[in-house]
Amino acid sequence: MVKKLITLLFFCNCLCSKVLSQVIFYTDRKNEADILIYVTDKKFEADWIIYKTHEKYEAGKGIWWITKYKYEADKIVYRTKYKYEADKIVYITNRRYEASLKRRS
Repeated sequence: MVKKLITLLFFCNCLCSKVLSQVIFYTDRKNEADILIYVTDKKFEADWIIYKTHEKYEAGKGIWWITKYKYEADKIVYRTKYKYEADKIVYITNRRYEASLKRRS
């Protein structure tokens, strides 16, 4: 019983840390991306408001740390020039407190 509980807690911890972690790798190939983003300068039209951090340990919900290595990334992102082909519209903020993965209604 205890082993099952420990296994369940370990699995939940791994799952939650993967969901909250936001280590991003920018790719030049659209076909290898997990998500296509369009970066906008208008906050009101954004699906996600993102803050880019310089420290990997700060990465989390709405806070992206950009890696140089694909194997470190939680998400592989392609930045498109065309809004119509994007999966998500992203606004990049300079204010950490504004960061969120909000959903447009």
